[in-house]
Amino acid sequence: ARLRNGVQVQLDGVTKNLVFYAPDTVRVNANLGRNHWTAPSLVVPTAPGPVTFAVEDTATTLVLTSAKLRVEISKATGALRFLDPRGKLYTEENAEAPQRLKPVTISGAPSYEAVNSFVLRPDEAIYGFGFTGDDASNRRGKDLLLVQTNVGIIIPVMMSSRRYGVLWDTYSQMRFKDEAGDASLWAESAPGGVDYYFMAGDTPDAVVGAYRTLTGAAPMYPKQAFGLFMSKERYKTQDQLLEVARTFREDRFPLDYIVQDWQYWGSDKDGSWSGMIWDPVRYPDPAGMARQLHDMNLKLMVSIWPSIGDDTPLAHELDSRGLRFAPPHWISKHARVYDAYSPIGRQIYFKHIKSGLLDKGVDALWMDGTEIEVSSAMWNAADNVRDTKALGSNALGDFTRYLNPYSLVTTQGTYDGQRATSDKRVFTLTRSAWAGAQRTAAASWSGDIFSSWKTFKQQIAGGVDVTVTGNPYWTQDTGGFFVTEFPGGERNAEWRELYARWMQFAAFNPIMRIHGTSVEREPYLFKTLDPAVYASLSDSARLRYRLLPYTYGLSWKVTSDHYTLMRPLMMDFPDDRATDSIDDSFMFGPSFLVHPVTRAMYNVSPPPAATIPSQYLRTPDGKTGLAAQYFEGANFETPKGKLVDEKIDHTWPSPPLAEIPGGLAKLEDFSVRWDGAIVAPEDG
Repeated sequence: ARLRNGVQVQLDGVTKNLVFYAPDTVRVNANLGRNHWTAPSLVVPTAPGPVTFAVEDTATTLVLTSAKLRVEISKATGALRFLDPRGKLYTEENAEAPQRLKPVTISGAPSYEAVNSFVLRPDEAIYGFGFTGDDASNRRGKDLLLVQTNVGIIIPVMMSSRRYGVLWDTYSQMRFKDEAGDASLWAESAPGGVDYYFMAGDTPDAVVGAYRTLTGAAPMYPKQAFGLFMSKERYKTQDQLLEVARTFREDRFPLDYIVQDWQYWGSDKDGSWSGMIWDPVRYPDPAGMARQLHDMNLKLMVSIWPSIGDDTPLAHELDSRGLRFAPPHWISKHARVYDAYSPIGRQIYFKHIKSGLLDKGVDALWMDGTEIEVSSAMWNAADNVRDTKALGSNALGDFTRYLNPYSLVTTQGTYDGQRATSDKRVFTLTRSAWAGAQRTAAASWSGDIFSSWKTFKQQIAGGVDVTVTGNPYWTQDTGGFFVTEFPGGERNAEWRELYARWMQFAAFNPIMRIHGTSVEREPYLFKTLDPAVYASLSDSARLRYRLLPYTYGLSWKVTSDHYTLMRPLMMDFPDDRATDSIDDSFMFGPSFLVHPVTRAMYNVSPPPAATIPSQYLRTPDGKTGLAAQYFEGANFETPKGKLVDEKIDHTWPSPPLAEIPGGLAKLEDFSVRWDGAIVAPEDG
């Protein structure tokens, strides 16, 4: 059947709709005759514009041709082939099984469990899906569970070196697999069935342009957002924050934003949590504090959370409309998450942000825990799935269906609120992201990462997998958030070397930001502690400011021409297959190829002892691994479950976990006793 902007075909019980949104973009939707969405797309806010296309009906295929795209539909299987107008193949659906659809009922509502598959070429590189903490940026051969975590930014967009991209408009947990060139995406709850947008272009930048035309342009940031951000966990008083700011200015070390992290509102255990209020003892005059910072030509960024303390006017107003979820937040039994899927919830949330923070002189919001963090710190995907589903249903539907895009709706609310009440540009930092987040002026960062050379290198590979999706602004905790592998912190020469190298990398990030806990890292502190490191930190910061005309000019190109500032090499060299395995270099705009030093050169410790591999561990009855008895309580108080642990190392229990092991209710305040033997390998 002919549709206004496409066609509908029916084959073997599957209804497949193809709708052009632009000459280079087509939406593909496949279901079993019914679409179970009850709300508009969160990602694609606009309806398709008029697109001229031709239809050719042959004996074996139905062919749709626009000015920039040719789509062939097999009459035998319904599988699609995507080509440019000259007939060059971009990619194609798996001809034998283009999609698999299973009707399911979740929380009393109908949906589909859905899978769709593409055939990838052997010489094809693919990027995207956001930050997942991997060593490689090329996603070929990978198995990725697509669920937001503290240290995982999931964006369901795949970009190919063959100059096309795919955006999946599904919000449940998903899994991407590339097995022998068969790339599949599984979704637990896809109410519309298979639902994706295919985007083509002459260049990778054109594909990003097609994505932003669909989902929204990236607005310009204030110029100062391209300077240095100084943040830590945390400045504990108004006087301390002002003293740090003054010391930066006295030292003439360049700085544009200083950041107030959590608990400025009160305690982490009472009902004041993130109520957009200030502790009157430690922060007696927040407006005066902001004025003093502004007089120093500094901007103030402040941390806020989606979890709201019970004893705050914000919580009371949300509760009057039933707009906080029942499960308590991990930090306190007196704080609960608000329903950002509700337009009224977003309006109430922003109203208190404005009166409590913005009207006091706060310049930018740091929206923490937006993945969304509930009853644990969300270190792995299994915890996130369990905890988020436990929230029940939101204003749009159940959380199985709406698991991943919380960060998008909450940053949309704060962006809309700021644009409606101020003529200033918006800049927001958020720990999570989703497709479309760029239109909310939200920059993401890679979460509470551990400080190590390996983690540092992963920021390069992971950062470009965020920016290539069309979300151009990303950053990370320079120096690493947790510094546990370097005893003594800033007094450890090995960490100081890593910090200096990390700062060199940060100078070429879209946003340059220092942040972390436990370790003192204000650059001026190293002036006497380690003059060589101080000189390096200073050089990196001053280089950042020398580059400001370049960076700020390119930020306009991001907004006006859909450009990408931090770029995987594929974007500038899509036909050079040598770039497919380069994971420690990237382009910063058109003029700089950046290759950070990602290994220790001056302060090198011997590597830690290797963990005994599981194949050399045996339980008393001869199984691989060790027999484990779990207990509640740190001193073996209450016996719980028994099982076999095959892998026991410093990351035990290894994520992702399907469930918490050993019959425990939580991975806190527990103990475990292992029993078994080490079997030495034999070579004769």
